[in-house]
Amino acid sequence: MNSRPLLDEERPLVIEALINAGVGPAPMVERAANIARLIAYPDDRPALYGPRDLVAHAALRRNAAGIALRDRIYIRQRIFSDDLRLPLYLVTHEMAHVVQYLRDGSAAFLARYLSEYAGGLLAGLGDRQAYLNISYEVEARRAETFLPPHLHRTIPPRNA
Repeated sequence: MNSRPLLDEERPLVIEALINAGVGPAPMVERAANIARLIAYPDDRPALYGPRDLVAHAALRRNAAGIALRDRIYIRQRIFSDDLRLPLYLVTHEMAHVVQYLRDGSAAFLARYLSEYAGGLLAGLGDRQAYLNISYEVEARRAETFLPPHLHRTIPPRNA
């Protein structure tokens, strides 16, 4: 699997958006930007090397464009350009989750994420609406809006 850190031209825009959106304090956002790895997850075959890869595989086989698992951001390979560039709104969205993991801790993040999703389903929401209502997802989509307008998402949010 190809992987890369944040690109030099992505870093300041993503960091600024996350700080301005209040996702985390500057030192934490900077740390997230330093440790995150964006991984091109193969569309044609699963790449299962460990537990995180298995979770990523399950999420990406559904509708998700990407999934952040602590400092690893798995994104469908077909979304990457030939030079491994990505839409900045997607990088910002997934980087928000990396900051959330750092801010709240992995166990608390996962427990809250899954309980809010399950709560939405139990309240009668469909899969997509339950996902969209998770507070971490709301916060990550809000962070996208702090990018320059020409870099915003142009289609409704998918399971990013």
